[in-house]
Order: sequence, then structure tokens, then C-alpha cells
Amino acid sequence: MGLKNFAAMYRSLFIILFSFIVNAAAMAQPSDAKVKSDAVGNGGGVISFKFTKSTGTRQWNSSAGNWEYVRGVQIKRKSDFHGINMIVDEDVVYQYVGNGGYSFWKVRVLSNSYEGIPNPTAKEVNDFIKKDWEKFYAYYYSTIV
Repeated sequence: MGLKNFAAMYRSLFIILFSFIVNAAAMAQPSDAKVKSDAVGNGGGVISFKFTKSTGTRQWNSSAGNWEYVRGVQIKRKSDFHGINMIVDEDVVYQYVGNGGYSFWKVRVLSNSYEGIPNPTAKEVNDFIKKDWEKFYAYYYSTIV
């Protein structure tokens, strides 16, 4: 067997093994139903749920020293106040546990916003600040020239 054939055989073997590894990792990702279940918890107060992307991301977590699978979601929930809803953007995070499997690790909240509260006008903001300039600017109040 020549050196050229030997290299071609190893290259083919590498490609075949790599495709098996990629396919195994892709199949082991948590299902949409599992991600939704982990994201909403007991489901209390959930008005709507949606994925922010069609797929998740496999990324290295250097702090944990492990691969993780992250899926972004957005959940609209009822708040404690009538007519006001909370919109939560979050990542559902799974840690790699070997054999192509992932285990739920945590929900990472990215942001909260509210629906049903009117935005203040510029005049309302300025009037609020003018009530106590020193409190608003805190330390920087004494450094203003």
C-alpha cells in the first residue's frame, strides 16, 4: 500500500468518524418540548411562549469547563398587577454529560420588560429629575461644573 493510499484511507476514516460524532451530538440535543418544559417550570401565569431562533447553539463554557447547549426563548407571563404582563427573554442552558447527552443546568434571564405600562413623556422624566437633582446625580452632583 502506497503512502498516497494510506493518507486517503485515514482521511476517509476521519471524515466518517467526524460525521458520526456530529450526527450523534445533533440527535442528543433536548427536544423543543423538553426546552419549553424546563423554561416555563410549572407553567403558572404563562400567556405565551416562543423560541427566539429555530435552533440552539452548542458552545464551550470556560467557567464550567464543559460544553453546553443553549436555546433562547421568550415567555410572556401575567404579573401581579392587572393588565400588566411581563415579557422575559431567557436562555435555557444544558450541560454536556457524555455519550452525546445533555442535562438541564439552568435558565439564564437575559431581560425583563413590561407590557401595559405607558412610557413616561419627556416632561414627566424631567419633572421627576428636577424634584431632587442631588439625589438623581448622586456622587456626580458635586463634580458638575
